[in-house]
Parts: sequence; structure tokens; C-alpha cells
Amino acid sequence: MKNLFDRLLQRQNGVSMLIVLGFMALSVPLVTGLLSFSGTLSKDSRTKATILQGQYAAQGCSQHAAWKLNQPGYAGGLSDGVKPPIHL
Repeated sequence: MKNLFDRLLQRQNGVSMLIVLGFMALSVPLVTGLLSFSGTLSKDSRTKATILQGQYAAQGCSQHAAWKLNQPGYAGGLSDGVKPPIHL
């Protein structure tokens, strides 16, 4: 093995091959990890956006109901718990 490295280091294209292999050994795990992290962030962002839209929808419904209840004459027609008389 040492003889192979000695022969590679004696020629210029052998040195460049070692540099390329070293660069790949460092960059491939780094790029793979960053791509995985990017995918995780994308899924997290999509999930948070869905949760936020649900919260806005729920808040909008409750605010609309409160607004309607404050309208004059609207709340008077709602049931107050007293049963109406039965007409036969």
C-alpha cells in the first residue's frame, strides 16, 4: 500500500487524484447531511403552515360568531334555554 502511495505522489496526476479523493471524502457526507436537513426543514415548515391555517380558521369562526351575537336583533332569536310552548 505504501508503495502505491509513493508511486502516486511521484507523478502530478497521482497527486491530483489524491486531492480529488480527499475532497470527495469530506464533501459527500457534508452535502448528504445538508440535503437531509433541508428536507426536514421543508416538512417542518409545511406542517407548521397547516397548523397555523387551522388556528386561523378556528379563530375566525369564533370571532365571526362573537360579531354576529353583538348584532342588534340577531341574538334575540337564539334559544335561551326556555322551551317554547307546544301548540297543538
